[in-house]
Amino acid sequence: MLSFSSCNSTDKKTDEYSFRDFIHKLNILDLPFKHRPENIVEGTLKTVDLVDTVFTKDQLSMYYGLLADTTNFFSVITLLPGDEYVPILTTYDKQGNIIDSKSIFVNGCGGGPCIDYCSSTSIIEKNFTVFCADTVIGPTCDSLDNRIVGTDSIYTTFFKGKITKTGKIEFDKETHIIIKK
Repeated sequence: MLSFSSCNSTDKKTDEYSFRDFIHKLNILDLPFKHRPENIVEGTLKTVDLVDTVFTKDQLSMYYGLLADTTNFFSVITLLPGDEYVPILTTYDKQGNIIDSKSIFVNGCGGGPCIDYCSSTSIIEKNFTVFCADTVIGPTCDSLDNRIVGTDSIYTTFFKGKITKTGKIEFDKETHIIIKK
């Protein structure tokens, strides 16, 4: 005898309970929220449990935090590992459905012979405006990564944006500023 059955994973009580379990694993992050990769304490992060990947969509995600203002939607920040931890901002409706998800990170500060200093910062203000910037100080290098004398500069790359009242995440185009020393 052949029989078919289906599982419906949209049972609202189960889904809401699972989502509530997920957000309760996160630290509360006060606004304004400021992220700097160098402030991440290694060993304090935990990889997202397999059951919670339904909410993060990435099995490599690390739990980080929940923005304190949960009036209209939930704003969750998870981290993806790499040369630096990349913060991912995801907004959810009250039932745990993803509204939007974007990286709040410009380029990061990977090392190299042409970087003397690098700083990466992401800020979410109380009014849900977002500002992300990288600042790099160093010379220009040739194709073999040899420093070119006298080409020291300060480069800043940034973008601005906001989380709308409906939970959509909107960013402007990146802006690049080069200041010669």
